[in-house]
Order: sequence, then structure tokens, then C-alpha cells
Amino acid sequence: MRIHHSKHRTTDRWGKVWKLVCPLLALFSCGFVTNAPIWADGDLTLRVVEESTGEPTIARMELTRQLPVTTRRTSRPKTVAVAPRRSLSSGPGFVLDEFADLSLQDGAYEFKLTRGPESRVLRGTFDVQRGSEDEHQLALPRMVRMRPEGWTSGDCLLPRSPESLPMRMTAEDLHLATVIRDPDVAGRGTEKPIPRRKAGKLFGEGDSILTPEGWPTEPLWIDANVDCLAGLAFYRDLADSDWQPTASGEFASEELASLGWLAGLPADSSTRVAVENPFAWLLPIWLASEKIDGVFVLGDWLQLNESVTRVPEGRMLQPANRNDATQLGRDAEQIHWQLLESGFRLAPMAGSGDDPGNSPVGYNRLYVAGRSQASSFDSREEAVPVGTKEDWWDAAWEGCSFATNGPLMRTNLDGRLPGHVFEINPAEVGEGESVELTAEVILNVRDPVEYLEVIHNGRLHYSAKLDEFAKAGGRIPPLKIKESGWATVRVVTLHEDHYRAVISSPWYFEVGGQPRITARSVAFFKEWLGETEQRLAKLPPDQLNAFVPYVRAARKFWAERAALAGS
Repeated sequence: MRIHHSKHRTTDRWGKVWKLVCPLLALFSCGFVTNAPIWADGDLTLRVVEESTGEPTIARMELTRQLPVTTRRTSRPKTVAVAPRRSLSSGPGFVLDEFADLSLQDGAYEFKLTRGPESRVLRGTFDVQRGSEDEHQLALPRMVRMRPEGWTSGDCLLPRSPESLPMRMTAEDLHLATVIRDPDVAGRGTEKPIPRRKAGKLFGEGDSILTPEGWPTEPLWIDANVDCLAGLAFYRDLADSDWQPTASGEFASEELASLGWLAGLPADSSTRVAVENPFAWLLPIWLASEKIDGVFVLGDWLQLNESVTRVPEGRMLQPANRNDATQLGRDAEQIHWQLLESGFRLAPMAGSGDDPGNSPVGYNRLYVAGRSQASSFDSREEAVPVGTKEDWWDAAWEGCSFATNGPLMRTNLDGRLPGHVFEINPAEVGEGESVELTAEVILNVRDPVEYLEVIHNGRLHYSAKLDEFAKAGGRIPPLKIKESGWATVRVVTLHEDHYRAVISSPWYFEVGGQPRITARSVAFFKEWLGETEQRLAKLPPDQLNAFVPYVRAARKFWAERAALAGS
């Protein structure tokens, strides 16, 4: 058996290591390559260690075997996914728990080994010959450690699975996961035994995670307290005695249940609500309740090994284009911008979504940070690691975060972390005057990057390819704030199978205490509401009548918001 392995890198102008340190940017690309062949003679035992320490670790491997060329018309070889017996499945691939014994058929194989976005990707090939045996160690390089820098990762919404969640989280270097609640199942649910391990000794009972000293991912936080109804996610505090919702099954449909739950939710309830499906027809009605706290900007329409071009039962902004797999991701971002332009300050969220797809846990993830206490002499905030899962969620709802399914970013605006509200005296932005704020960025990327952008009030303030940005000394022109609004930083990759990007939570600018509301974006949601009404009108009269009060309330809300809108 001959094995080739390499630390994944991009090609052409991305094939070198970027390292630019300046007041506004530090950028690191992923690598260098080694192609020294390793010879072996048999069935294979693979071991994985972290390169910097040599310590055994847990990662995710995708392994495929090339099938022989057939006598059919095409001579293109086919491949088939391979996994060890009794392995733990994790999206595409399986968890490589420190080592794996592979009893393989003869043939050529390819593998990809990774451990979430903070590690590089290790790729390799090998051939298996009958009767051979060997053992090989793979050293997985780490690109960055985000938690020591203050940023802690989480998957905000995850379907239940019988596969061990703590093990899958560890294989993806993920610290927090929130599982969809099942009223008939306590804790994480019934998980299959972990191959070669006694789960009880590793992870305790129910939600408690008792990892041994030196466990690769620490901390591990798991909740199972979220209910999903028709595209809404209710993060319920089950100890909240002020709200005991009617069972969703007692409503004529899940759409009606989502509206009923919102209507019954007390204003002071500790339950938080997020729009898990931003394409849902009921979106403008949900927004009119003024009880929405967050919106998913990265969700199950973005899957690692599948291109999704439409959302079933969802409102598409434009006809589905099978030739543009990035469309849904860009449309979700446009909806988020329209929300911001309509005066909503909803926490951006990211996660697997409620539809099990072909992605590992935490593929879409949210990184959050605690804020250091800025002194009266220094307005600069530093990111600090959160200490509990309650602190994690407080930071997420506050918007001190960024969402990603690839690149990693640390950014601030004038020394303030994302989610900060800049309160500006109208006298500072009088005739010909403006407040200038400058962005700083630290970025780690594995994919070739299309561009880095700063978006201000829905318009492009700054855009540059990273090589052009580097040649310019990494300087972003300052924002000149003259009115209320918002800004965000994003980096979009050249990945073609779907939209792969990192998006900061917005910063907000409030001049004279007034939020930004534009007539154009309010009209966007009024049109959406009109199309929703046409759809509901096709229901039987008894079902339609149940929606009428909610539709009337939404009409009134959007009419009032239109009256508040500027140009």
C-alpha cells in the first residue's frame, strides 16, 4: 500500500502562505504541501494526532474508493463512500476516534480528514493490495484556536440523532449545540453506544458532559430546549411558569400553531424566538408580532455535500437557478438586509436547521464572544471567552458574534465588537459633518476568497479581493456616518457548490435615538404579505378564518411602519 497525504492548500495565487500584519488586517491562508510517499503493505490502521502536540485527537474522515472502469459508454471512474464497521456516522464521513481499523477491498482510495474550520484539511490517497497490512499516523495541522482569542463556537439548531452528539461535536471542534426538543425524550435522547468506548464514563447522563482531562474539545455544552414550528424556533425556558403553550397538535396546522404560540407569548417571557426559515411565507406576519429575537442567516439550505436550489413551501426571491448553487445563500442575506432596513435588530444565527441534511454538526456555526469592560479612557473592547452556556446565549442574542460555514473572522468597528450600538448626537452630523468609524479585520481562510466587503445601510461601502487589499496595505476607508443605520463585514469564498462565507453581526448607528426604517424595505415586506394573503385565500373557509386576525394585525403593523419610514 502506498499513501500520499498533503495539507490542503488552494492553488495558483492562493498556493502560498499569506501573512500580512497591519493595523487593520492579519490574514493567514492554509498552507504548504508535502507529498512524500509512505509505503505500506496491507489492511490499514489509521491514527490521528494533532500536529503541534502529537496527542491523539478525534476528527472526521471522508473515505472513498474508486470503482473499476466499467464497459459502459462512459469510461469515467465512479467512487463509493467507505466507513469502518461499527463506526459513528457524521454527515459525510465518519468520526475517526483516535484510530480506525480499516479492512478494505483491493483498489485505490482517497481520504479527507478535518476537524472543523479551525483546522486545516488533510487529503491523501492510497492503494490496497490483497493480504497487506500496515499502520499509519496522520498529523492534523491546526490553523487557529478561536476560543483562547475570545470566540466560542455553537450550532444554534440541530436535529436529534442516535449518533453520539458529544463525539460528533468533538470531531468538529464545536463547543455548544442546541437540539430540537422531543417532549417524549429526556436530555439528548437515546444514543447508540460509542464504538470502543463506554459512553457513561465519558459523558455522564442526560445533558451533563463529563469529559476526561485533556479531552480535545472543552467545554462541551448541550441543550435540548428548542421547539420548531413551520420555520420558527422557540428557545423555551421550561421553568418559565408564565407561558405554557397549547400543544402544537391541537392547531389545524403548524403555521397556525406558530402564530398561536407567538400570540400567547408574554412580553416579559424568558423564551426567545428566532426565524429558522427566512423564506417562510408567514415571515411578515411573524415580524408584526414584534416578538422575534433572531434570524438564521446560515441554515439548512447550506449543506456541505449537497447543492440546494429551493426551499419547499418557501417564498423564493427569484426563480430557482440550478446553475447557481449560491443563490439561496445570497437571497437569505438579502432578506436579512431588508429586515435591517425595516428597523429590526434581530440577532443573526447559524446552525444545521431542523431538516437533517448531509452536513456534519456545526457546519453552519455561530461564534460568540463576551465583551471586556472598556475603561473610561479606552473605548476599545476585547473579546473574552464566555464561561457558561447561559453566557454564550446572552452574547448570541446581543449579537456579539459572527456566522460562518468556512472562513473565520475577528473584527471590530472603531474598537467595538459586533452588535454595538453607536449613539450619535445629531449635532455631530450636522451640515457637512459626519462621524468616521474604521473597521479592523483578522481573517483565516482555507478556500479561495472572492472578496472582502463592508456593507453600510444595504449598500457596498468597500470591496476588494484579498490580494488587492494586501497591496493596499490592508486599509479600509472609514465609514462616514451621517444618519441612523447599520454596517456589517463579510467575506465570500469562491466555493461553487453553495454559498460559503463569514458574516459579522451588524453594528448599529442611532442618531438622535431614531432607528433606520426605509420605505423601500417596508414595501418589500408588504408585497410579501400580499402574496401570503393570496396563498391563504385558497384554504377552506374554516381554516382561513383562523388566520384572519393575524393577517389584519400584520396589515396594521406594516401600515404604521410605512408611516415611520424615510425615503
